[in-house]
Amino acid sequence: MPPGATEAKLRGELLAIRNHGHEIVDSFVIRGIVNISAPIIDYTGKAVAALTVPHIERFGEAIGFSDCCIGTIKAAGRLTQSLGGGVVGDGQAEEFRRG
Repeated sequence: MPPGATEAKLRGELLAIRNHGHEIVDSFVIRGIVNISAPIIDYTGKAVAALTVPHIERFGEAIGFSDCCIGTIKAAGRLTQSLGGGVVGDGQAEEFRRG
């Protein structure tokens, strides 16, 4: 866990991820990587996995950061649906930018 992490803080972050449907954060391990993650929920409503894509910005990349975020979140949603899970997050479409 990152320095300064506590169980209470972790539980709060997990609740925020469930409510929003994804998390996009700088890697705690490698500078320059942004982790795009979305939970995969089963038919009981519990998170059974997460889909995480470590994104590295490249010059002239064909798929931009926002497209990568949207694709990752949609893929996790399809996996969730295949397990009988419901909609995760607020369902709001958004444009993503590297922070």
